Order: sequence, then C-alpha cells, then structure tokens
Amino acid sequence: MKQFILALTFLTRLYIPNRYKVDENDFAGSIWFYPIIGLIIGGILSAVHWGFLSLTKETDVLALVLVISYIFLSGGLHLDGLADSFDGLFSGRDKVRIFEIMQDSRIGSFGVIGLILYFITLIILFQHVNWIYILLFPLVGRCSILLAAGVSSYAKEKGMGKIIVDAAGVKHVIYSIVLSFAIGAALDIKSLIPISITYALVFLMTKVISKKLSGITGDIMGMTVEVSQCLFLLVTFLI
Repeated sequence: MKQFILALTFLTRLYIPNRYKVDENDFAGSIWFYPIIGLIIGGILSAVHWGFLSLTKETDVLALVLVISYIFLSGGLHLDGLADSFDGLFSGRDKVRIFEIMQDSRIGSFGVIGLILYFITLIILFQHVNWIYILLFPLVGRCSILLAAGVSSYAKEKGMGKIIVDAAGVKHVIYSIVLSFAIGAALDIKSLIPISITYALVFLMTKVISKKLSGITGDIMGMTVEVSQCLFLLVTFLI
C-alpha cells in the first residue's frame, strides 16, 4: 500500500496521508504502480471530458479545461524535464555541455519552443478525440517511463531518476505493454494501433538519445512522458 501511495503522491498532486516510513527500495518498488497512476489521471480527465460535454459542445473550451486539469493533477511534474531536454538535445553541443544546459535552472529558447508546441498540440488534439483516448493517454505516458527506463541505463552517476532506471527491467517493459494493450483492447480494439506505434517511437527515441548521452536521465524520462502522450494523441487523430 505504501508503494502505491508513494507513486500517487510522486506523480500527482492528489493527497493521501502517508504515515509509512519509506526508503529507496520502496521508491524503486513503486514504479510498478506508475501505469495505474496514469489510469487514475486518465479516469479523472475522461470524467471531466464527459461532464463538460454534458453542459456544452464547445470543444475548444473543453480542450483548454482538460489541459488545465491535467496540469493541476500532475503538478506539471514532467514539463521541466521536457523544457530542459529540448534545451540540451537541440543545442548541438557535446554530451558534457548538454548535461550542463539541462541542469541550468534557466529555460532557453528551445525549451520555450518545446513547451509552446506541447500545449498547442494538446489543445488541438483534445478537440478531436473521445473519452476513451482521454482515458488512455496518461496511461501510455506512464508506461513509456517504464519502457524507456527498462531498455536503457542511467547517464549520470547519481540522481533520483537513477533509482527508476536501475529498478526497471524487461519485466517492467512487458508488464506495461501488456497492461496498456489489455485496457486498450477492452475499451476500443482500434486503440492498439496508436499504442503500438507510440511505443515503437518511444523505443527508437530512447535508443537515439541513449547513444548520444550514454544513457538517459530524469529529465529525459519526463520528456518521454509528455512526448509519448502527444504522439499517442496525434497518431490516434491521424488514423
């Protein structure tokens, strides 16, 4: 139970009193619950989607409400990683300089561009998908953490992300894929296509970044969450 609470309070702003004493082993074990937390976020957002459409059909306003609700639920946890990763990866510098840029608390031009594109993408795509895909996209995002962490190593000597990467393995990758496929198939069999394509792209992206940085970091995993969600919604829209 404490590992579930740890995962919930780490990945969301939902509050559950936690009187348990936790350590690194608990944090490592909590990654099993990441897909479940994604499903909880998706469930709340799909309820917002359904409730809003019962009041009005203004999908542009609905999209804005969904974006605000998602940021509120997640606390914008992964957006810093998205901005930092864009600043570093698109800087055209070597690995050492990329890490320095990513650790800089100031946001650069590529980080700003990344965030703008991210929010534009969500606001547009939220207008064109139904509640099933609103439910699924946070699940796919959190499963992508396990996929990226399970097929790579950590690029630095220390960091909170190192616990996740060191703990994740093939069994976590299989678990996340099977779970998301099962839920997707139960809701809409056609969802297996965008889920599969998204995971394939996440795998390729992780391998390319790992080759450049000799692994991944916490920022890269944060970026992976948000990019994978956008990819999933975009592929869903296109097909």
